[in-house]
Amino acid sequence: MHNLSDEGMMLELGFPVMLNDTVRIDLTETVSLEGKVIWTEGGRCGLKLRRPVDSADLLRQMCEEQRSGATRPLRLGMRRPAMTASEFGLKPVSVVDISQRGMKLAHDGSFRPGLAVKVTTDTGIERRGVVRWTRDDLAGVILTEPFTVAELGSLRSWRSSRASSETPQAADPSS
Repeated sequence: MHNLSDEGMMLELGFPVMLNDTVRIDLTETVSLEGKVIWTEGGRCGLKLRRPVDSADLLRQMCEEQRSGATRPLRLGMRRPAMTASEFGLKPVSVVDISQRGMKLAHDGSFRPGLAVKVTTDTGIERRGVVRWTRDDLAGVILTEPFTVAELGSLRSWRSSRASSETPQAADPSS
C-alpha cells in the first residue's frame, strides 16, 4: 500500500488486476478493506473503497496492533504438494499455508524444531528455512529468505490452480 485516504488507496501489486475488479486487501488479521480498481499503471493501481473509512483512525489502529506484538503475518491457505530436503533426505510434504516469512507444512511426523530444510514447491520455487515448531504431522518453518510481494502474487495463483500430479525434485540441502 502506497497511500490511503478515506475513500481509496494506491497499491503496488505483484500480480495483474483489471479495471473494475473487486479487490479485498487484508491489512492485518483484523483489518480488511474492499474496493474496485479504478485505474492501473504498471504494477500499481488505484482502488475506490466500497465504504469510506476514517483513514487516520485506521492507521492508528494498525500501528497499535503492530506495537502490541499480537499480530502475525497474513497467510495464504492452500493444500499443495512440495518436497523437502534435510538431513533425513528427500520427503514429500504438503504446504498448508504460506506467508512472506514462513510456511506451515504437513509432513510424515519426523520433523523436529531446529531442523534445517529446503522446500521446493511444485512450481519449482525453492526456499531454505528452519523448523520452529511441530505438532503431530504439522510443522512451522521460518524462511531464511522471505518471499517477495511478486512471488506471493504468483503463489496466489498457485494456490487456486489444480494440484500437479508430478512431485517436484528438491536439491541437496547442502547446495
